[in-house]
Amino acid sequence: MNQNQFEDCGEGVLFTEENKKSDRAPDMTGSIEIEGKAYRIVAWTRVGSRSGKEFLSIKVSPQREKSQQEPKSNQQESAPAQQFSNDDVPF
Repeated sequence: MNQNQFEDCGEGVLFTEENKKSDRAPDMTGSIEIEGKAYRIVAWTRVGSRSGKEFLSIKVSPQREKSQQEPKSNQQESAPAQQFSNDDVPF
């Protein structure tokens, strides 16, 4: 492999997660841009069971748009209550 194969790979950052909400939460989070597309990076610090050496386990996923990050309850308005009159009641 030569250096030219990596020129379009872009650059990214990882930050140590200061406020982990659980033990399973990533130890680091960040982002990277590759060929004009934004991706989210998360990483966990692990120790190899055989080697005993520390390494990073990394997951990369497409960056969600801000509108997708809002809770669904904020995106959907509740339907108006259906109005009934006494003429609609069959008895």
